[in-house]
Amino acid sequence: MHKQKLLPFFKKLDEKNWEIYSTGGTHSYLTQNGVGSYFAHKASEKVEPNIKELISNQKVDLIINIPTNQSSQVNTDGFHIRRMAIDNHIPLITNIQTAQIILRCLIDLYDTDLEVNSWQEIVEPVT
Repeated sequence: MHKQKLLPFFKKLDEKNWEIYSTGGTHSYLTQNGVGSYFAHKASEKVEPNIKELISNQKVDLIINIPTNQSSQVNTDGFHIRRMAIDNHIPLITNIQTAQIILRCLIDLYDTDLEVNSWQEIVEPVT
């Protein structure tokens, strides 16, 4: 269900030649739906290329990993991906609505020159 909601965004990112890495099921889903994706094995598979290697070598700039259930299990591949993202200071999105907003911004603002302003330039002084 989450993959379906994010598919249009990944299609647009793929059109803009973004490198998208994904593990098993997600990779298959993206490929079947015409989205280019680099395959990475799960960390538990101990085969390269794997997601642990990509994260620890800072090969990814953002991780979207939506938990499929709210169990407290810590031995899932998803848990390990989320933990590695935090440990390696890689932005992590775990909510479908947040993922949609961030991906929309990345698509809409791609190749856009943004003006950089200081906080003082944006906020009017309080008198």
